[in-house]
Amino acid sequence: MAPKKKRRRVEPNKTISNKTETLKINTTSDILSNIFQFLDRNEIEKSQL
Repeated sequence: MAPKKKRRRVEPNKTISNKTETLKINTTSDILSNIFQFLDRNEIEKSQL
């Protein structure tokens, strides 16, 4: 019984770590997209000037 319990504990930890990794990737991509949008806005403002 004990080894089965250990296996069950390990699996959810793996899924949680995978979720956190995907969240980190999503946040970094969001930050990058926001930066690029900001740069695009600045370029548009410069062209209007």
